Amino acid sequence: MIAHRPYAEKSMGKIFLAIGLIFLAPIISFAQKTEDALFEEASVCIMQGDYDKASEKYQEAIAVDPQSVLAHQLLGITYGFQYAMTRNMEFKQKQIETFLKALELDPEYWPAMTHLGMAYYAIGDKANAARYLKRVLEIQPKHPERVLYQKVIAEAEKAASEKPASK
Repeated sequence: MIAHRPYAEKSMGKIFLAIGLIFLAPIISFAQKTEDALFEEASVCIMQGDYDKASEKYQEAIAVDPQSVLAHQLLGITYGFQYAMTRNMEFKQKQIETFLKALELDPEYWPAMTHLGMAYYAIGDKANAARYLKRVLEIQPKHPERVLYQKVIAEAEKAASEKPASK
């Protein structure tokens, strides 16, 4: 007859727990992907030209961290790619809404302002384009695209001055 050894039972319990965790770890980590892992997956999708899948990954990242300005920014850029491929205005509208959300989260986040300004310009809304691009140049006066932004602003100001006065 084998003597009862409670210390052996405790050790075996710990071993079984460790083995169980080893097998469960991939399942747990899969269920709780980090924002960075989702960004990486989205980046791969973009390199492969799968913008729909990239959008899904950025939306998942936003679900993980709804306050992530970067996730909103990257999703907005991806909507821009989708618009460029399809010319579907729904993507342009989603792009604008997503950049506006990024700015709601961080009103000084000038990268979203640049994309938002150019998105407005692309749909012919020169006044809003100028509004955001002026703000970019206030925050980043030496922005590498400043000459382009200054042209957009001048174009918007000229268009505004040419409008007939309302009665």
